Amino acid sequence: MEEATLIFHLCNKVVIIYNKIYLVGTRGASIGQGVMKLKVVDAAGESVSMGKAALRQIAAVGISLTPVLGTIAQIVDGLWPLWDGKRQTLHDKAADAFVVKVGQ
Repeated sequence: MEEATLIFHLCNKVVIIYNKIYLVGTRGASIGQGVMKLKVVDAAGESVSMGKAALRQIAAVGISLTPVLGTIAQIVDGLWPLWDGKRQTLHDKAADAFVVKVGQ
């Protein structure tokens, strides 16, 4: 693997950890969720901890890495809120988290 490719992949992982774990765990939303006025909360309506944010991200990555069916599993995960009574994705269920609209 070329050095530039390795550096790119390392930077990519750092940005994902910052955006999906650190920001969600400290302010309750990733960059995109903040723009869309969404927040990740626990069952009590409080911001999730960094540990729960990490579990949520690990579950999302785990779903995508499902052998052979990874892409289908990602699609099902993304569509799951359409028929789920609590409007949670599978990775939200794994972390007992909810994504809610802020400021309504």
